Amino acid sequence: MTKSTLILLSLLFFYSCKTAIPASSQVPFIDTSYSVSVCNTPYKIEGMKQGVPNLLGTFEIYHVESDSISLHFSHQDTLIITYLDSHVIKVKKLKGRFDSKGYFEIHLHNESIEIPPLIPILYSRHNINKVRLFLSADRTLVVDNKCCRAETFSSLVPAIPADGKVILKHIH
Repeated sequence: MTKSTLILLSLLFFYSCKTAIPASSQVPFIDTSYSVSVCNTPYKIEGMKQGVPNLLGTFEIYHVESDSISLHFSHQDTLIITYLDSHVIKVKKLKGRFDSKGYFEIHLHNESIEIPPLIPILYSRHNINKVRLFLSADRTLVVDNKCCRAETFSSLVPAIPADGKVILKHIH
């Protein structure tokens, strides 16, 4: 019984930092030709536990008072974010990858330490922050941010991710 409980709790721990998006049959694919200008402030937020985020904060760009943001892809693996900061146009490039399910995924942080490896029953520390961009059925841009920052000294207590979806208005 103890062994099966340990295995179950370990699996819960590994699952706690995963991201779930709608099935690919429900959403149109996002690809390298996609380009959009959006408001920095979302009009719909799902699952956020604290504060009202803005899009730049989701990409770890802080202390910027920009009303709109332009997003486009330069290559197969680079998202370019263009925004106005104190009358200066700034550009940030983020490496990511397109998935066969129709979304673009960026790992802002992907650090983990596990002792022993694979089944961390003694110690584990995770700092994972990934952002997925995908289109809803009505072609609205959805930014799905999954964060997992946890440090445990036993895998008996699984990490609980902080996550949320930000749905943005297009600027016409």
